[in-house]
Amino acid sequence: MPLWQLTFNDNPYILYSDDTYCSLGSMAMWRGRWNDVTVYAHYGEGGEDVYFQLYRNDVLLCERRTPLMHPSRWGQLQRIGLKYGIYNSFVSRYLANHDRLPTHVIFYDEMLAGSRREDVDVRMREQRGLPPVD
Repeated sequence: MPLWQLTFNDNPYILYSDDTYCSLGSMAMWRGRWNDVTVYAHYGEGGEDVYFQLYRNDVLLCERRTPLMHPSRWGQLQRIGLKYGIYNSFVSRYLANHDRLPTHVIFYDEMLAGSRREDVDVRMREQRGLPPVD
């Protein structure tokens, strides 16, 4: 189970591993335009003010102030990874009612990892005169 996942459907949201979620607005505000998304995720076991933040075009959409990892996993060796792409669920159910799957297109640009938002946020990097990462 991922600690968090982004789901884009008619009503996009972030689902956390404890089955809580945060709404990301409507699909209309995401579709057909370039969106700069910055995610801060702290995977600690406690004592932090913020554990998760998601910014879209410099606007904070979601914030979590409780640990992402369930306390039963604290103190255990964990492997944290990042997977991204287009994943389709229930494809056979969809195809039973439609001739073919709709086309999905997504572009990824300037994928960065760092310990501070200032290091990875495209707009903040541009303000400091740093070049694109391409």
